[in-house]
Parts: sequence; C-alpha cells; structure tokens
Amino acid sequence: MSAVQQLFDKTKELVELVHQPAGKSEREDLIQKLDDLLVQRETFILQLSAPFTELEEKQLEQVAEWNIELVEKMTVVKEEIQKDLIDVKKAKTHTVKYVNPYQSVSVDGMFYDKRN
Repeated sequence: MSAVQQLFDKTKELVELVHQPAGKSEREDLIQKLDDLLVQRETFILQLSAPFTELEEKQLEQVAEWNIELVEKMTVVKEEIQKDLIDVKKAKTHTVKYVNPYQSVSVDGMFYDKRN
C-alpha cells in the first residue's frame, strides 16, 4: 500500500472520528485517539514522494479538503475544552468564597473618621 493510500485512510478515520458526538466523559478518549491518528498520519506525510498517479492526486486533493474540515472541528473541540476549564475555575473560586467568605475582602474602601 502506498503512502498516499495510507495517508488517505488515516485522514478518513480522523474525519469519521471527529464527526462522532462525544460527551464530556468521552472527550479524553477522543483526544487520545485523535492524537494517535495524527502521529500515524504524520509518518505517512513524511513518506510522500512525487511523482503521483492520477488516483493518488485525487486522493491528495480529498485529503486537503478533509484537512480544512478537521481544523474546523478540532477548533470547536478545543473551544469546548477551554470553556469547561473556565467553568471549573469559576466553580473553584465560588467554592472557596463559600467556605471562607471573608478571605478576599478588599481593604481599599475603608473609611477613617478624623473627628476627635
């Protein structure tokens, strides 16, 4: 099997994997699978060498189209993860404020009475 065919197959797997809905609990497995496929795909990209047959050129064009789609989908996944991290940080600060409400009291607004 040629490097182009293997690259095509791995890219197709990536596209199918990215289109599968994944909940928060399944996200870590999804990321691990994506990472593994991207590493495998990188080895096939490094093995590419010209000249290409007409079929290989069509496959490479399809891979280029899929790459655009992959970047968009992975960006969405990244934004979801960032949103979840922000939510976790907010929940953590709310918990700390609930446990010790006077820990972060500011002293900037103090009033001193100068009358004797």
